[in-house]
Amino acid sequence: MIKHPFNDELTFIARRFGYLLRDIVATIDKYGLKKFHLRKHKESTERFLADASALHCSTETGSALKKRIEKIGQALHFPRP
Repeated sequence: MIKHPFNDELTFIARRFGYLLRDIVATIDKYGLKKFHLRKHKESTERFLADASALHCSTETGSALKKRIEKIGQALHFPRP
């Protein structure tokens, strides 16, 4: 984001990831790292990965980040859209 402040693709991904991460950290602060409480974020995480995969990237930086997110999603065993 610092090197490419006007790249809409990176802004979209960073903003969506920020929302997701804030929700997860709030749950951890409230309940700790209990699987029972963290399960509620699985659906929103899958939605983030699907939205990132569906994003059409026209820049090299956006394409590289999209590819990295897809790879991480596969490592987490989330289904690929």
